[in-house]
Order: sequence, then structure tokens, then C-alpha cells
Amino acid sequence: MAFTPYGVPLALAGGAAAALLRRWALVAVAAVIVLAVLLAPRAVGDAAEARAGGPQLRVMTANVRRGSVPPAALIELVRCERVDALAAQELSPQLASELERGGLDELLPNAVLAPHSAVYARRPLRPLPSFQGAKAEMTAAAVDVPGTAPVRMISVHVAVPLVGGDLAGWRADLRALPAAPRRGDVQLLAGDFNATLDHHALRELVDAATATPPEAAGAGVLGVAVLALPED
Repeated sequence: MAFTPYGVPLALAGGAAAALLRRWALVAVAAVIVLAVLLAPRAVGDAAEARAGGPQLRVMTANVRRGSVPPAALIELVRCERVDALAAQELSPQLASELERGGLDELLPNAVLAPHSAVYARRPLRPLPSFQGAKAEMTAAAVDVPGTAPVRMISVHVAVPLVGGDLAGWRADLRALPAAPRRGDVQLLAGDFNATLDHHALRELVDAATATPPEAAGAGVLGVAVLALPED
């Protein structure tokens, strides 16, 4: 299911072959169109900024692949996208030090770190109890946003469901993540869910986590979103 997006180019190739062979061409073309319509919004996102006025928070999440991401590239992305809060997963102590030496602390001077994950922010942070997943600890912090209540942010990294034995941990991690509070502070789950919206378990989490969502504008696969938050 995670490879569903790759079905678009494969379906295009299949449609072309069917058209050349004059077999099932119409069915193949219809499949391409339906799949493209369903998947395009995920890749393109909403290019518009969140509504003007009121507090805003620019959020990015990055799985840094066990510390293998070049620190300069990540810092430059944070700078270019004017990120206010960054959730990082698979963060090694070495990469955390390289990010600090490279100048991330000048852009996002506040940080809460747990083993293998972190929340960095432009504004002050207050550490919250971490969430212990099946494979990794998930950092949690409250981000101070002027003009609104602090945003509770969790750097999510759930277990990888590669083999049957991992499925239980994967499902347990997704179910353990807190549902959205019905009133009060905004809660933000940002990170690596090891799932796509083609997975029922993630759709259940999205339904539970968006009881009262802030208005958001995303940039598709880029991994940056702008949240327009309720004013105090």
C-alpha cells in the first residue's frame, strides 16, 4: 500500500502498452485518471498560505535517516522555508552536534531532545513527557506562539511494519498517539508515521487527531506546513 503513488507511472506505461496493442486501452486510461485524481493532492498540496492575520506557525518534519542527512542541507532548507518549528526523527548525537555547529541554533535556538528525536523551535519550548514507542522515544514539547496558547508538538516516529512481527508495534504506536483535545490547546503530531493515507490505521489516527484542526496550508511532499492558529 505504501507504494500506491508509484502506481501512476506504472499505470501510464501499462496504458500506453494497452493502446499500442489495442487491448483494454480504455480501461487502462480510466485507471490512470482515477489514480492520478486521488493521489495528485498529496503531491501538490495547497500552495496558498494559511489565512492572513492571526498567529501562524511554519512547521517542518524531517527523518534524517540515522543521522546521515547532510547538516548544511537541512539547515539551508530550514532557512529558505522560514521554519518556526522542526520535528526531527532518527537523529544521532553526532548530527545534533553538527547541526548546532552549522548554525541551526541561530535559526531555531530552542530545542528539546530525546534519544533519536527532537523538536527545534524559533520560540521558547517547554519539555513535555515523551511518548515511548515500540522502537523509539518520541520527543514532545510545548511551543510558545505569540498571540495564542502554546502548541503541543510531538516528533512522531512509529515502528516500521516491514515484517509480520512488527505490525503489532506499528499499530500500537499509532493508537498510543493522543487524540486531539476537544477544546483548549492545539496539538500537533509531526513526523514519520511509516504509513500513507492508503493505510486504514493512519486514516483512523487522522480522524482522531483532527477534531478541531487549525487551518493549514501545506506544500505537498516538501514536508512544510503553515498553521493558522486560534487567537487568544
